[in-house]
Amino acid sequence: MMLYHGTSIKFAKSILQHGLCPRGAKGKTNWEHTLESRPDCVYLTAGYAGYFAGNAGPVGPWAIFEIDTEHPALDPAAFLPDEDFLEQATRGSLAAPDGDMKQRTRWFREHAERYQHLWQESVAGLGTCAYRGIVPPEAITRAVRFNGRAAPELALAMMDPTITIQNWMVMGSWYRALTAWLFDPTEMDLDALVSKGLVFHEQFVEILRASRELHKGCVTRLK
Repeated sequence: MMLYHGTSIKFAKSILQHGLCPRGAKGKTNWEHTLESRPDCVYLTAGYAGYFAGNAGPVGPWAIFEIDTEHPALDPAAFLPDEDFLEQATRGSLAAPDGDMKQRTRWFREHAERYQHLWQESVAGLGTCAYRGIVPPEAITRAVRFNGRAAPELALAMMDPTITIQNWMVMGSWYRALTAWLFDPTEMDLDALVSKGLVFHEQFVEILRASRELHKGCVTRLK
């Protein structure tokens, strides 16, 4: 399975040399306004790389990395379900811990290892998961630099999701396609997306039909 990680371009050189590193206990979090992520984990996604990159560095260009989850340098037991998936998937059930949403999410964040076997369900259900430890550079198969100022419509499209089970169920194929487009514009099946009603504006469809030239103007291959 190929998953992705998005961040600011300023971290790209270090990541390509040393791998994707957890932020650590003293590292900066992008989620102080909600609930901090686990400091010992790197979070990965099947389709929301642009959204997470935008939260890490909304002003400058983004760096998007593709990770092969089956690479032998990765520990299969280190993949964990996203705590947000566990909280959302168990709402109203006997499996849900007591408390409000933040309290439940915090509990699942602290006990994610109990649910390690559900990490692929987390990707399928929410589009995200976590990896405990460093993702080594050899597990990074491709990397690109995306200049959102050269393609503002696409940047806004990548930045607009809500990270919920319902959104991934309905719009997941759209965000997967946007992420695939960053690496190869021919990987986006635009006609299929339009037929499913996932591209809503005719102007946006025309922008994507010219995607090869657009891609040349806003995406640079890093690896």
